[in-house]
Amino acid sequence: EIAGGREVLDNGGTVKVLHFEEGVSTTGIIETIVKQQSYGK
Repeated sequence: EIAGGREVLDNGGTVKVLHFEEGVSTTGIIETIVKQQSYGK
């Protein structure tokens, strides 16, 4: 169960579980995903 996951799904979003990687910033992962999504628009 992911906090807020149901709300995201109910509004057409996607919820994904990412495995922890030592030395990798969650913020950096999110920034990469957002940049990739922006290129598709």
